[in-house]
Amino acid sequence: MGVITYDFEVTSPISPARLFKALVLEGDKVYPRAAPHAIKSVELQEDGKLGSIVKINFVEGFPFQYVMF
Repeated sequence: MGVITYDFEVTSPISPARLFKALVLEGDKVYPRAAPHAIKSVELQEDGKLGSIVKINFVEGFPFQYVMF
């Protein structure tokens, strides 16, 4: 297992509160719809509360099957 750190900054016309809600709180619904060519599904381990584990499953042909965080 390894640790990867990624940092980036994006300018958006969408408010920070709305972006946070879509990307963090509702990411399990948004990611597969936004990138169906890459993301097959998103699973919330436990109930999705603070400290829950998220598993993103990628489509066949990707260099890896899933990522968990």
